[in-house]
Amino acid sequence: MLGPGAFIDLAEETGAVVPLGTWVLRAACREAAGWRAGIPGADELRLSVNLSPKQVAQADLVRTVESILVETGYPPDRLTLEITESVILRPDTLTVGRLQALRDLGIELAVDDFGTAAAGVRDRGPGSPPVRGGGSVTPHVGRAPTRPAPSDADGTEAV
Repeated sequence: MLGPGAFIDLAEETGAVVPLGTWVLRAACREAAGWRAGIPGADELRLSVNLSPKQVAQADLVRTVESILVETGYPPDRLTLEITESVILRPDTLTVGRLQALRDLGIELAVDDFGTAAAGVRDRGPGSPPVRGGGSVTPHVGRAPTRPAPSDADGTEAV
């Protein structure tokens, strides 16, 4: 039997993490939408789902997430997608575009286990594009969410 860490590593290595992650997002949104519809007061329910770096790198990520939300009826403004710190430390232009498009849908982004990666925020490479305003990127430390990251006057978030 594989533990969670070994399972995720194997899924990453084999590429299975992308279809598995899509399945998890769809199942979670469907279940949460059912709770919202069937349990009085559950309309305030927020859902957080982790995305692997390989999922974030998929060209069709935004289309996939959007179609899952439409299919399940789960509202985008009640969804938080958690990405690893490594995704924002050295993002490419396409990744920044995908993350911005998700935020434009009303989805909140959170950095999972913020501050635990081997590289720190100040270790971002020269020319790394900033994650810009318009939504929020919330750092998560361990499993406890913290306040949204502050923004500079130009809208660049200090993540």
